[in-house]
Amino acid sequence: MRALARGGASSARAARAPRTRRAPPRRLAAARPRAASSGDDAAESGWRTLGGTTASSREDSGWIAVQDEPSVSSPEEDYERDFSGRVVYRPRGYYYDAVRASDAGERVKVDVGVVDKRRARTFCIAKRLAGGSDLVEVTMERPLGIVFERDTEGRVRVADFVDGSKAGRAAAVDRLQGLNAIGAAAPRRGDVLRAFTASTLSFGPRAQLLGDLSGTKRAVVLFGADDQPWGKVSSSLSSGLVRDGPVTLILERHRDAEMQKAWTPEPAEARGVRGDASRSGGGTRRSGAGSAWRGRAWTWEASRTR
Repeated sequence: MRALARGGASSARAARAPRTRRAPPRRLAAARPRAASSGDDAAESGWRTLGGTTASSREDSGWIAVQDEPSVSSPEEDYERDFSGRVVYRPRGYYYDAVRASDAGERVKVDVGVVDKRRARTFCIAKRLAGGSDLVEVTMERPLGIVFERDTEGRVRVADFVDGSKAGRAAAVDRLQGLNAIGAAAPRRGDVLRAFTASTLSFGPRAQLLGDLSGTKRAVVLFGADDQPWGKVSSSLSSGLVRDGPVTLILERHRDAEMQKAWTPEPAEARGVRGDASRSGGGTRRSGAGSAWRGRAWTWEASRTR
């Protein structure tokens, strides 16, 4: 069962998306739940509505896709559910893939949904680093001031911090206090970015039918960074506003300090960075976004501050 984290009617592209697991043919839900979000997936698939007459209940549960979420009492699927009966998902870009209890991975709770009505939802993140690692959840206010860079294995890493930034100060305190990996409240250099909250616009059903944008609302979804194009990751990182609330980062951290340092930045040529803003996710400076290219890295200083 698959879901795109932003509302709207599915398209041919969404229907063609590869499925990780099929349910028995006799069941109506033949694929993992799908809900759509923003970025390239939403732009191309047309997932643009918040959910008709049941929008209020969806907002209350943090669910913003146009189709109903599987009922908390629905017995036809064996997908994992949290204590409130909501399906547990694995984020993959702007898609959510439902998981089963037997699926490997740690369960984390992240606040998602319409801004000012965010609700904690459970997500599944499987560790990918060899040699022992921990998942670290960091929630901070914008602007952060983190320099992200992709390594030669395609993973997005925390490469550095902007001087005087919130993330930089938190990292300095983290080093002084010697917090362990699990109790850490700050990112560290070398952390792998596994997922993060990104902002999107959800348009009400009248927008599709009548062009009425009065029901437009800002929403927050969890973006899965694994195996995603660099341009999509960087643009999603800069998608939010200060008024959207804090940003949550799901980071994977080596337990061994030397392994944490042992990574090689991807050459700029491999990403096609030639000053082309549309391909790289940003030019030398993106107007009003508070983000910038610095060499091969993407500096996430703030996102918009309005």
